[in-house]
Amino acid sequence: MLSDSYRVSGKMKIKPVLTAIYIESGFKGLFAGVMPRMTAIMIGGFVFFGVYEDTKKYVEKYFDGR
Repeated sequence: MLSDSYRVSGKMKIKPVLTAIYIESGFKGLFAGVMPRMTAIMIGGFVFFGVYEDTKKYVEKYFDGR
């Protein structure tokens, strides 16, 4: 897709990349993969805070008993 321009300059520029994606896939193409990524981040957050809260309760219970 952008291999010719990349070979010449050695750097990929934002505007040509976004333009090429828009031309090839339309407006939806700019946001392809957003929902799976957001879902993964959300699930990770739920797991992190769930484990954090359980650990916090366990530690508080452990130190209150001493």
